[in-house]
Amino acid sequence: MIVYCHKTSSRVRAISLGALLLALAACSPAGREAPRNPAVNASNHTFFAIASGPHAQDCNTCHGAFPTFKQFDCLGCHVHQQAPTDSVHRAVSNYSYSSAACYSCHQAADGGKQVFSHPGITANCASCHDVGAAFAALPVSGSTHPPMVGADCAACHTTADWTRSTGPAGTPSDPSRSVSVEALVPAYSGIFIASLTPRTELLPMPMNHGTTSTPAGAFSSCLNCHLKANTGTYYPGEFHASLANLGLAQPTGCLECHAGSVPAGFVGPLATNPGRAPPSGEMKHDAVAWLNLQPTPAPLVANDCAVCHVAPSQTSRAKWGTGRSGTGPALFHFSLTQALAPQPGSCIDCHANSRPVAKSPFDHTAPGALTDCNSCHALPGTGTAAAPDWLGASASPQFITVGGFPIPQPPAAAPATQGGINNLPHPTLSAGTSCTTCHADASGGKNANGYDHASPLATASCAACHEAGSNLVGTGWNNAVSESAGAGDLRPFTLASVYAYFSGNSRTVTYPNHFYPIDCNQCHTVPAGISHVTTGDAYLRIGSGGNGSSGAWVFPHIQGKMATSTCLVCHPNGPPG
Repeated sequence: MIVYCHKTSSRVRAISLGALLLALAACSPAGREAPRNPAVNASNHTFFAIASGPHAQDCNTCHGAFPTFKQFDCLGCHVHQQAPTDSVHRAVSNYSYSSAACYSCHQAADGGKQVFSHPGITANCASCHDVGAAFAALPVSGSTHPPMVGADCAACHTTADWTRSTGPAGTPSDPSRSVSVEALVPAYSGIFIASLTPRTELLPMPMNHGTTSTPAGAFSSCLNCHLKANTGTYYPGEFHASLANLGLAQPTGCLECHAGSVPAGFVGPLATNPGRAPPSGEMKHDAVAWLNLQPTPAPLVANDCAVCHVAPSQTSRAKWGTGRSGTGPALFHFSLTQALAPQPGSCIDCHANSRPVAKSPFDHTAPGALTDCNSCHALPGTGTAAAPDWLGASASPQFITVGGFPIPQPPAAAPATQGGINNLPHPTLSAGTSCTTCHADASGGKNANGYDHASPLATASCAACHEAGSNLVGTGWNNAVSESAGAGDLRPFTLASVYAYFSGNSRTVTYPNHFYPIDCNQCHTVPAGISHVTTGDAYLRIGSGGNGSSGAWVFPHIQGKMATSTCLVCHPNGPPG
């Protein structure tokens, strides 16, 4: 080693640390005042110990590349690639990849070992920790790591706890363990199921090794579930059965692994109580809520699988369809009740073909019955939560559908079907109101004898209920007192004439077919509130000789409501001036 004396520019060959210190002392000219700071030697090197230990090196090891001993190099011995070194110093303030920065923290004789900070480090762990790397953590004493097959440590471990193997990222699955399910996928016509298409579905059984629903002991070794893991073979793996063998609890939740294992369409044994037409299973895991008689994207089965299902290896007889009891099938509504979870707010997607076919006591196929089941029914009906029967409807439907009946000839000149109104609001009734308040039958349905006409849908199309041939209204709304005079005709097309009275003027008006197909709302006042059927004399105008100005079918002569063609029916030569 060559040492330069900066005072005399002489050069001395130093063989040892002691000789070096003597050489440095010889640099001072004879008779010159000794330096105020004594020469640095092995005993007073206060920066860290150099007399023994890892830093008992020749001075040139750290200082030889610089013209002054104030400069030094740590990275010559402590060789770390800059990228991983930068990563583990992300939380260190004033860090830089330089010797001076290294020394500011690592001054102790052992190098000033510090605990590395790993925030944000999720990959490339092996660059520091693999066998032979600068911070090799393997092999762990008493353990031989299985072959990594090119995978990085982060594929199975987290920086929080290296003793817990989390397995590979994502939710890998073994295709040989997929579950085959026979499903029936429905096609709807309105709110009825028109057909069911059989489909065999292979449902993957993925494994999320990062799940928090499983005891940590399950991941203490890959061999717990993968019997050939020490050879680098990880398939097949047995999860639920392995937990049982280890005496560990089954997961508290399922969706962390099985969110993608949900079948589509109806599954399970064919329903028998009641049966369905067409026949199907009872459970539809992909059911959605319906609004205004249209499906929405909102799922109805939003709870974790564990609310209804037991893990398949929790009992010797449990399968994927086994309920929480461990013996019988999984029950959806009952399980929600047991879990204190809310019941679905819509029924159509599952129960569209559960409606009774019989007409008594209520015709569920009638246009007026086209509504969501929960509009009238509540779980469990008159049964129990474990065996609901849905009987005892306690409410009126939210919406009804009117129209759709054939119009006789006359008044129609050719075969015709009356247009309808979908989603016509059913009147809101106070608690305890009986169906017979407005319907001829205690079960409601057709033959209504009263309706609240407040909805603008109704006032814009009276004919949807009141056209000739309607089977929706209980009694014909006209002033005839005998059938031969037109009693029972919702549009009294059989009457030859009517008595018109307006502003003191009166006349007899003839009208073939009662102006068909002009809608009632152009000439008549819409009833207010729940207007009930009245017949006979109740329709005659009040006043002497029936010439009053009010009555059930008063004609207010509001020209703004009438089309020109309507005016011309009574005024063929144009309205009077």
